Amino acid sequence: MEDGISVLADFDSALFEHEEPPLVSLYLPTHGRAGAEEDRIRFKGLVEEARGKLAQEFAHREHTGVDARLDEVAARLEELASPVPGGSLAVLVGNDRAYLYQLGYVAGPLAFAGERFYVRPLLKNFSFGSRYFLLGLSADRFAF
Repeated sequence: MEDGISVLADFDSALFEHEEPPLVSLYLPTHGRAGAEEDRIRFKGLVEEARGKLAQEFAHREHTGVDARLDEVAARLEELASPVPGGSLAVLVGNDRAYLYQLGYVAGPLAFAGERFYVRPLLKNFSFGSRYFLLGLSADRFAF
């Protein structure tokens, strides 16, 4: 999207490597269309919690872009949030961009603000279907 909000389907840590702090990570369980108003209220609560953490750790001028992105996502929450009950919306916000992930499982509600994005809840979504190798070692041989 051209407005600084990207809805992503794949996890790529390279997207986040050059983001300058402060960074906010929000995880909101979604309840589908029937719970859209409740989701909006909970999201606003998470935003306020994140802003409180930002105010404690950073000067206001350092997170004006984050505040604007949070307001933008909050205004468009129904458009951006997954309508699937039992899912979650992950929102990663920096001064320049916001990244959103629609998760098929419940994560949160959580609000983090700091030097890095909190991505641990995201890893569960992208670890399934991945290829793994197991290395077997002994004194005289090895195997994959």
